[in-house]
Amino acid sequence: LVSCAGSQSSPSYANAEHTSHLIRGCNTYNNLLKFISSIYFKMDSSEALRRKDEFKSKLVNDVFGKDNKGRVPMDKVMMLIWQFRDDPSVVQFMAHFVTKYAGRRDVFDGIEFYLPQLAHMIIHLEANWDDAILERFALIIAQHSLHFALQLNWILLGAIEDYQPEMPNGDVNESFNPLYYTRCIKLLGNIERCVVYGTPRKHELQRLYEKGQITKAEYDTMEQADRRFN
Repeated sequence: LVSCAGSQSSPSYANAEHTSHLIRGCNTYNNLLKFISSIYFKMDSSEALRRKDEFKSKLVNDVFGKDNKGRVPMDKVMMLIWQFRDDPSVVQFMAHFVTKYAGRRDVFDGIEFYLPQLAHMIIHLEANWDDAILERFALIIAQHSLHFALQLNWILLGAIEDYQPEMPNGDVNESFNPLYYTRCIKLLGNIERCVVYGTPRKHELQRLYEKGQITKAEYDTMEQADRRFN
């Protein structure tokens, strides 16, 4: 590199042929540097991929391994969903897995704690998917918990403000995103329907009450019990 600088700044110290030789040498050296850098870049990429795969394997073991003693660590579940966010089949499997245990208080508390992350993935990831896997999961939880539904409702209202075409003062919203905005509007409507209509069991209770097979007090008690976490 010093020779390169010298050949360009002080040509009087060498004849034209020598200067040309140095320049060719500099070009070769620079090409060599690029080549070496590319090798290290590839090594870094492969190392990063290896570590990422190891992290994924550890997460899978932490969630499904025998050592967890039947626990469902929601922090690891959410990280698994995020790590495999490009594979809807894995996300679907994880959603079904969590839904199976969502009736447990510890699992529900974990789902509710990570609701902001879940909502982010529902809004931004599933917008380009063919199947609304995480949305259905969230709607199932919302049927059983008004508190969960209310929190998700607030998050969606905030996202609608973020992605709406205009600001409250009428100015153009630079963050306007028609895909996310439309999705949030639809999600909000689905959440409201879940709260109004409740679980499928609610319709059965309504039918029993209309036939006189249960009293109004029994109907209210069983409906409240069906919404497990309020």
